[in-house]
Amino acid sequence: MTSVFKRIKVNFFTAFVARNVGRLLASSAKEYVFVVSTGRCGTNTLANICAKIPKCESLHEPHPMMNGDIMISYNQGDEKPAKNQFYLRKLPHIFWASAFSTWYIESSHMFIKSFGDFAYKTFGSKLRLIHLTRDPIEVSNSYYLRGNIPGTPIGDDWTLNYRAAKNSLNLSELLDTDERFQHDFFKCLWYWYEIEARMIAFSAKYPSVPVVHIDTNAFNDIHALEQLFRQLNIPVGREVLSTMVGTRSNRSNVAPALPENINPEDITAFQDICNGHLRKLKEEYANNSNA
Repeated sequence: MTSVFKRIKVNFFTAFVARNVGRLLASSAKEYVFVVSTGRCGTNTLANICAKIPKCESLHEPHPMMNGDIMISYNQGDEKPAKNQFYLRKLPHIFWASAFSTWYIESSHMFIKSFGDFAYKTFGSKLRLIHLTRDPIEVSNSYYLRGNIPGTPIGDDWTLNYRAAKNSLNLSELLDTDERFQHDFFKCLWYWYEIEARMIAFSAKYPSVPVVHIDTNAFNDIHALEQLFRQLNIPVGREVLSTMVGTRSNRSNVAPALPENINPEDITAFQDICNGHLRKLKEEYANNSNA
C-alpha cells in the first residue's frame, strides 16, 4: 500500500488525509517497535527474523529513510526539516504499512539520529525499542573499511558528524587534536559510543518506553530470541522460533583485520575515555531523576 505515496505529490493536505486514513487502518496495531543501533550489526537480519511473525509488518530501512540533509540539519540543531519529513511523509508510510497488522517493527539506525522524539510524541505507550549492539571494534572497522566515516560527506549522510551540536558524546577536540587518535578509525569508534550515549539519553528523557537489549550473537540462540519477543509482549511459538535461528546475514566467519598503523594501546585508551563519559552521563541522569 505504501508505494502509492511515492506517486502522490505530498503537501499538508494530502499528508493529513493519508495520515488519518492510515491511522484508522492501523487501529489494530498494539505496538510500534523501532531499533536503536549503529548499523552494521544485523538490522537486516533482525527485520527478516521478525517478518516470520504472524500479523507483524517488519521493515528494514523503509522509505523515507530520514538520513542525509534531514539528519544533518537535525543534528546541527534545526529540527524543522526532520519534523516536517516525519509528519508529512514517514508517519503516513508507517500507518499504512501497519494496516491490519498487530505489530510494526522497523530496523533502521536513523531512529535515534533523526526522528525518535517525534515517534515518542506520536506513539506514546505503544512505542517499544530494541537496542541492538555488536562489538564496537567490529562495527568501527566495518564502517572504516567501507569509507563511511563520521565527518566526511558519506559519513555525514549515514552515520553522524562528530562535530554536530546535538552529540551526547562531544569528543571533537580530542579527535581533531590528539595525535593518538588521528586515524579515521577512531571517528568510527566514537560513533559506536555516541549511539550508546544517545540510548542512555533517550531512556532518561522517556523512562516509560520499554527497551529490550540484545546482541547480534543472539540471532543464533533460540532462547535469546524467545526472551526478546517475550519482553516485547509478542507471542511467538517455538515452531516459528526454530525457523529464525542462525539466519544472520552480512557476516563472514573471520573479522577483517584492523588497519596496521593503529596502536592497540591507543584503542584501549580511547575506549576508556568513551566509557568514562558514558558512566558520567548515567550518573548525571540518575542524579537528575532523584532530585
